[in-house]
Amino acid sequence: MAGDRPTNPENLYVTYTDFGAFGSDAICNDHIAPGLGDGGPDVHIEMVSSKDGGTTWGVPVLIDRQCNLGLEQNLSGTQVVVGPKGEVYVAYVFIDQKNAEMRLRTSHDGGGTFAPSVVVAEATTASSLGFSNLEGNFRTNPFPTLAVDASGDTHRGTLYMSWTDASRNQVPDLTGNAIFGDPVYSFGDIVLSISSDGGNTWSSANLVSPTPAEFRGVGRDQFMPGVAVDGHGHLAVCYSDRRNDPNNLAVDHFCSLSMDQGRSFRDARETPSSWSPGHFDDVLINPVYMGDYDAVSVDATGVNAGFFSTFQIQTNTNPDVFGMRLAY
Repeated sequence: MAGDRPTNPENLYVTYTDFGAFGSDAICNDHIAPGLGDGGPDVHIEMVSSKDGGTTWGVPVLIDRQCNLGLEQNLSGTQVVVGPKGEVYVAYVFIDQKNAEMRLRTSHDGGGTFAPSVVVAEATTASSLGFSNLEGNFRTNPFPTLAVDASGDTHRGTLYMSWTDASRNQVPDLTGNAIFGDPVYSFGDIVLSISSDGGNTWSSANLVSPTPAEFRGVGRDQFMPGVAVDGHGHLAVCYSDRRNDPNNLAVDHFCSLSMDQGRSFRDARETPSSWSPGHFDDVLINPVYMGDYDAVSVDATGVNAGFFSTFQIQTNTNPDVFGMRLAY
């Protein structure tokens, strides 16, 4: 959810993924030839708006759709933000096996209509084919996270999008090939792309925090980023990172802070010590689920500088959510 604080705080926007049954979308009914049986779900990315602070809500507006979603496909991961002139931006991802496409749609009339989708970038999903299971066998995702600069300086309105891309370091993986049919393990990196023209064009995706020169392992995973811009135009990208374990198992949480609009970053470690994932304890829950939605936020009034980051730490397989305020 996002509120339109810049122009009218009564304007609220909620985006979500609607996983409908096969054939639930009339446009999708002919996607599979008759006689071949039901396919996967017909999936919608939708947004609902409120103009009275959440008392009443309008009808869903379709942002994107995917007919007969395949087992190794996904259309999800929405995030909505509001620009300084009331622009509504919706980011999400379409995944087809190991290929991920970051998409953005923009509305200039309060969510009534949207411009055609813009492909921000293409990425490779981390780890095994279509499932993004990292070492330790827990699920992650390449969902994009989006922020807009609402400060009063010359960079007001700049958009920042961050996600996980695993195209830069891939190694042979006999186990993954045997189980998933994926011959390589793809190590995830957190990347950032920037738009200064309202989301129409985007910079190349650059690494936020490259693998340290002293790292001695084959690779390290970074995953589940969040991005935010405070009232002074300073930027934070926060994420989970395995840079402190050459075996790529133990997890830490880092924030990379930038005071020059993403041209350079200073890393801040948030976890006091590394922790190892243990997520097979609840037999009623999918055993690869470990939590997908870390975040970083700012004071929307712009009064207080800095960021507030939330993340998970597991102790003896017990997961807890922590928060930390970050200054610079």
